[in-house]
Amino acid sequence: MKTIGSEPATAMMPLVASGLSNAEIGGRLGVAEKTVKHYMTSILGKLQVASRVEAALLAYKAGLAAGEGGSTEE
Repeated sequence: MKTIGSEPATAMMPLVASGLSNAEIGGRLGVAEKTVKHYMTSILGKLQVASRVEAALLAYKAGLAAGEGGSTEE
């Protein structure tokens, strides 16, 4: 998985991969929903994907889904 940079953005990926909404992610990380949206826009650009579903899939495959083991398939 490509590096996405900031600590908050990295902390978000397991939550995104687990299917949480922006509001739920904001609540867990103690930031505003608008901040989560900003980070998601940045993450999508850095990962060169078009949607949060694609970003979540990459995170899941990399084993970053909260409470999940991730995928062993390439």
